[in-house]
Amino acid sequence: MAHELRRAGVAAEQDTADRSFKAQMKNAGASGARWACILGPEELAKGCAAVRDLEEGSQTEVPLAQVPDYIQNHE
Repeated sequence: MAHELRRAGVAAEQDTADRSFKAQMKNAGASGARWACILGPEELAKGCAAVRDLEEGSQTEVPLAQVPDYIQNHE
């Protein structure tokens, strides 16, 4: 997903550290990121990403192919 976002011109980082979900979300917020894309087993089984707006605290399921457009259209 990070590669697809970058290819669409969206700055993206991928957390590969072995940390809890809570720690990952805290790190994303502290980095100044506006969005977090959550790709857990449930999301992948549905072919979606949970896209969390870190400023508003809202979260939306978005089909994987539409994530870059969703983020670009909601900035």
